[in-house]
Order: sequence, then C-alpha cells, then structure tokens
Amino acid sequence: EDFGLSNMDVGEDGQIQLSGFSTEKLAEAQEFVKKLVAGGGGGRGGGPRKDRPQYVGPDPVLNETYTGKITGIQKFGVFVEILPGAEDGSTPGLEGLVHVSELHTDRIRNCEGFVRSMGFEELTVKYVGNDRGKIQLSRKAVLEEKKATP
Repeated sequence: EDFGLSNMDVGEDGQIQLSGFSTEKLAEAQEFVKKLVAGGGGGRGGGPRKDRPQYVGPDPVLNETYTGKITGIQKFGVFVEILPGAEDGSTPGLEGLVHVSELHTDRIRNCEGFVRSMGFEELTVKYVGNDRGKIQLSRKAVLEEKKATP
C-alpha cells in the first residue's frame, strides 16, 4: 500500500515480481524489498533482527510443581512463566507451554474460553520435561496428583 503497487507476486522459486503505475514508487518498493531480503530490515521495525535475551536463572526441576503467570493463550495451549527473570527486565523469565491436552483431566475443546472462564491469571503446573528446547508443563498432572492424595 505504501508504494502504490498494483501487484506483488512471489514465485515458488523465490523471485519477486512487482508492478505499479509510478516508476518512482516502484523503485522505492524495489529498494525496500532488497533491504528485506538482505536482512537489513527495511521495514518499520528498523534494522537487522537482534538476538533475544535468554533466561539465565536456575533450571526447573523435573516433576516439580510451580505456580506461574499466564503470559499467552493460543488455540493449542497456554504459555506460563514458571520462574521469574531479572527484576530490572534485562532477562526474561522461564516460560513453558501447557498443551491443551495437559490443561485438565477432561477434554478441552476451546483453550482460550476454558482459561478465561476460570478467571485465573496464574496456573499451578508441573514441569514434565524439555523437548527440543521447549519447556513442557502439565496442569493435568497436578490435578491427578491432588485427586490421588486423600
């Protein structure tokens, strides 16, 4: 839209074809695309992508129960920060995913609706493992443990 293009097409081979009515705007669009492809940003984000700060605190303990802050809700599950980051915000907390199948002992069809209906800002979860660098959490394991304990 910013460049007044009439068409932009990216072929299967990765070639980009731009067409427009203003040669001046078309030249600006070409420069923009060249910067994006070269990794120089070019967009409103400004500049090349920077590495994200990494969590630097203690590792979670397998099968340990944590109460963490809900940081995001998706169709496939809930992201929960189980260990805090630096107080000054320089490093993030340790965040993991509670897959929708691990939210409850019953089947959950609508993850967002379920979490919002509970009205929780925090969840008590169990650290159940690390798969390819992804922290796996389970609320179902906590519920089953409570049910088994008299």
